[in-house]
Amino acid sequence: MHLLNADGTYNSVFAPGVPLYNYIRPDGRIYAPVINTSNNTATVVRYLATGAVDATFATVTVAMDPTQPNPVLEVKPTPAGDLLLVGTFQQVNGASRSRIAKVSATGVLNATFNPTGAWQSTTRVYNFDAWPLATGEVYVCWDDNLRSQLIRLSASGSPDNSFVIGSGPFTNPNTINNYFKIAAIQPNGQPFVTGGFTSFSGQPALSLVRLTTTGTPDPAFNAAFPVRYSPVLLQPDGRVLVQQLSGTLNAQLRRLNADGSIDTNFPAVPVPNSVHGIGGTPILQPDGKILVYGNFTRINGQPRIGLARLTNTLLATRPAFAAAPEMDVFPNPARRQIIIRLPLATASATAQPIDLLDMQGRLVRRFILPARQTEASLALEQVAAGIYLLQTNTAHGLVRQRVVVTD
Repeated sequence: MHLLNADGTYNSVFAPGVPLYNYIRPDGRIYAPVINTSNNTATVVRYLATGAVDATFATVTVAMDPTQPNPVLEVKPTPAGDLLLVGTFQQVNGASRSRIAKVSATGVLNATFNPTGAWQSTTRVYNFDAWPLATGEVYVCWDDNLRSQLIRLSASGSPDNSFVIGSGPFTNPNTINNYFKIAAIQPNGQPFVTGGFTSFSGQPALSLVRLTTTGTPDPAFNAAFPVRYSPVLLQPDGRVLVQQLSGTLNAQLRRLNADGSIDTNFPAVPVPNSVHGIGGTPILQPDGKILVYGNFTRINGQPRIGLARLTNTLLATRPAFAAAPEMDVFPNPARRQIIIRLPLATASATAQPIDLLDMQGRLVRRFILPARQTEASLALEQVAAGIYLLQTNTAHGLVRQRVVVTD
């Protein structure tokens, strides 16, 4: 893996031998899963921002399932600070685990989280994936010989029966065009699901649907066009970045409003000669700009080989929130704690959550502001250094403030 400067010029080799498939945290640390197909084993190592191995993280050892032809191991940091491991494995750190496990921020296996489910049956499992929530719950999605499956697990790993998707969109997902997957999770826990469908649980849905936290299609979101299996990037302002395909070798990066309609303030960004629509996978940078990578040689009419950066003025200025009441946050930058102060007129009669989001809109920490209170002290211990958004709903609407956390 190689390191580039902020302007795209070459810096140096970063962590030689580390594959490109890795997971970068806001503090610069990288989780790198490496699979050894010769003996069906894998490891997860954490690197510092300097490229050195992080000695405070014990290497996680994984035994892969030798019956699976395409071994997979993903690492998904959770808002609570631990790690969710997802893949075709049978053991983690010597203990029996099938396809899903949790380890601590230091690499220790979570002994109490050991879910069992239909994905552990002898029936072949396709497209298995899992997404952690700030509450400790986990969405699990997979396909079998009958249909696509989507369930939610409690923090202990048991099935959460309050989340039910009903019939879903298909009865036979055994082709590439007939399955669905989770593409993103809103901070409030609502999942976005993409796939080769035109309806979901009996409701019209053009291959992109947002579900409620009980599993039903959310009527407040209707995608303006099909996206199939596009990546979905949630901006902090509620807008959604997706890919729209044109044939099999061309894609456009498009932005939708929070209700699924086309955002006319964001012109379509053509990505010609991309392969099956993976030529414009977006990442949102802390400054609001969009980093795009994939199999392309031109983007928006400009020559770029596999990597480009787009401006995102609307996100940076966020005019939609210009009239919202202010939130005072101090000190800012902060290290271990911050104090928030809201205008007295915004006090709510009920306790309200205060969410700390990273710049991709993912929930990092949730605090509770007591009823009728407009000032609170929030601890930032174990929050990695970086740029975040602090937000809460008040009697006068949504308020947000950018927060910088230092080492």
